[in-house]
Amino acid sequence: MRALAAAGLVLLVVGAVRADTSCEEISLRRMKPMMATLVTITVRGCDAEVLEARVRDAFAEMERLASILSEWDPRSATSRLNDNAGIGPVEVPRELEEVLGAAQETSRVTSGAFDATWAALAPLWKFDGKTARLPPAAEVKRLRALVDHRHLVVDREAHTAYLEHRGMRIGLGGIAKGYIAQAAADLLVSRGVRDVLVAASGDIAARGRNGERPWTVAVRNPEGGVLATADLHDESISTAGDYERFFVIDGRRYHHILDPRTGYPAHGTRSVTVIAPRGVLADGLDTGLLVMGAERGVKVAASAGVAALFVDDAGKLHFSPAAAGRFSLAQEAAVTRR
Repeated sequence: MRALAAAGLVLLVVGAVRADTSCEEISLRRMKPMMATLVTITVRGCDAEVLEARVRDAFAEMERLASILSEWDPRSATSRLNDNAGIGPVEVPRELEEVLGAAQETSRVTSGAFDATWAALAPLWKFDGKTARLPPAAEVKRLRALVDHRHLVVDREAHTAYLEHRGMRIGLGGIAKGYIAQAAADLLVSRGVRDVLVAASGDIAARGRNGERPWTVAVRNPEGGVLATADLHDESISTAGDYERFFVIDGRRYHHILDPRTGYPAHGTRSVTVIAPRGVLADGLDTGLLVMGAERGVKVAASAGVAALFVDDAGKLHFSPAAAGRFSLAQEAAVTRR
């Protein structure tokens, strides 16, 4: 799970009054710990009491969705799916069905570089800041055989899902937060709050504007500081980076983003930031593109029509075609542009 301070995205919320409003508009920002991070919701409007109520509704909706999508909650629908791997299909709620469908599509687009069934490997890798050890190669090979998105069967007519082999597991940490952030933003808009920014760790959804300005976020440089800023226009942004949780052995960094095709941490790319119309797409693709690397990832981002910014192991920047003009680079980052 990505922590806000390390996730690569920092809120830049500057007060401004929208010229076309007929009231004295205010900005309200509230934070709440959930999903192993600190979630921030910023809204604009005229009635503080109404805004407070709507933000509470949004937080409640995020908690409801997290209770469905978390593989760590033994009572969740996702856990029921995992518990019945190799046994039989289970009925799943609409929200889980939607996320599983998005995960399957992202797997297809990235040729398996993103794979929600990666979680079979999770017990082997510890990134708790205390344990620095490599798992036995034989165990990686054994559990890697259980990772294959093609053996996740989602029946849209019956509203069921099924993992075909015992030991398979779904882990939605690489896609669920983007879905949850976008759902909270959409809920707020549906209830009359048109200007919204929801930040769930490295996954941010924007609706409307920040007064007379767009909502603006800063992208973290993997080496520290700010790499770039981006204005958001009714869209989402997500960053995946190798600097969030990792350990070093013999000078090599092993981080928490695993390549589902090998069972080992991906290499070659430090971070990927994706801007997309929907959070579930941005969140899934940033992970998949990081695993793919810049050379192939730029092409996949182009075919998906999303803006993607890559930082490779040498510190060089790579941009998908749609990223042109979307990122304003910090002065120190401009020299590494490619």
